[in-house]
Amino acid sequence: MTRKLTAVYGGAFDPPHQGHIALIAGLLLRDDVEEVWLLPVHQHVFEKKMAGFEIRCQWLSACIERLGWQGRVSVCMVERELAGPSRTYETLNELSRRYPSRSFCFAMGADNLAVAAHWYRFDELTQAYPLIVFGRHGYEKVLSEYAHHDWCMVEYTLPQVASSEVKRALGHEPENCLEIPQPIRRSVLDHFRAELPVDEHAISVRIMGGGRVGRSLERSLASRGVNLRAWCRSEETLKGHLSRYPLTDEVVILAVSDGAIQTVASELVPYINDRTILLHCSGATPPVALDPLPADRSGLLHPIMAVADKSSDMTGRVWGLLGGEAAMTSCEVIVELLQGRSIRIPPEEQASYHASMVFVSNYLVSLILAAETL
Repeated sequence: MTRKLTAVYGGAFDPPHQGHIALIAGLLLRDDVEEVWLLPVHQHVFEKKMAGFEIRCQWLSACIERLGWQGRVSVCMVERELAGPSRTYETLNELSRRYPSRSFCFAMGADNLAVAAHWYRFDELTQAYPLIVFGRHGYEKVLSEYAHHDWCMVEYTLPQVASSEVKRALGHEPENCLEIPQPIRRSVLDHFRAELPVDEHAISVRIMGGGRVGRSLERSLASRGVNLRAWCRSEETLKGHLSRYPLTDEVVILAVSDGAIQTVASELVPYINDRTILLHCSGATPPVALDPLPADRSGLLHPIMAVADKSSDMTGRVWGLLGGEAAMTSCEVIVELLQGRSIRIPPEEQASYHASMVFVSNYLVSLILAAETL
């Protein structure tokens, strides 16, 4: 009986993406693979800058848990114990020494074959360990050159996802980051945005809410280079989010439903300070009054537009503003960043303002429908 293989899949996983998930799934579907060990690089041989080793391992573990792959897929941290840059040949030899009863193979994409000449002792690697090689678009020729070797076990072609392109989109187009698995998407977004260079005088924004307004505002502000974080209750608790990312001198925007504004604002009380600016996006709800927040630091930033979906463009729009002077200053900075225009709402006329906006944005459609019916 042929011994089953322990497939070692190494990489930066910076961050993990759907291409990695597709490759792992392919390994698990093979009859000759018993387990998959994910091997995050600890120190890149080409001194490539990466997210911290621990957080990359945490991202992988979160994906494994969500997919229910525990027992067949695990994160191997052996390279943290080995001195110097990570070299696949040396790592596999160390694993073979530690686990002599296992038969190891190595999994990778065909793009790695294109740089095989730069791998440390590649010929000796292939003599000692079989390789499961997944196709990559654009590397069909190089894969065909190696496919006839006994050590090369060819698998299907992976989807076109590259970590470099994923990271490039993180700061500007969060709705296009679906290549990042959902369980870690928010953590990855927050991590890499924090790494982006930011103007020390730029405004910092925290968006609370993952609905149409919240996500659209997040996308539009990120595209303008705003330093921001975002929270969505369906992804993690508010307490968990704020324990990982405490509030500093930020503008906090409550992009939640009208009925949830006071609830979420009350949950924020232990975390805000007298420098926080607290805004919400409801045209009908007065600015929130909270201790220890000074009254002039609370306001509303109401988009006078229909927000059709979570990727709506919020630039170039008109906004209704109401609140204290400190809050209004922050609102006007945000509106300017979004290349929009603003209307200051007198507090005593908020009800009239909201009623007029309802007629403009909704009732006109109803009137046209009624006219069409008649």
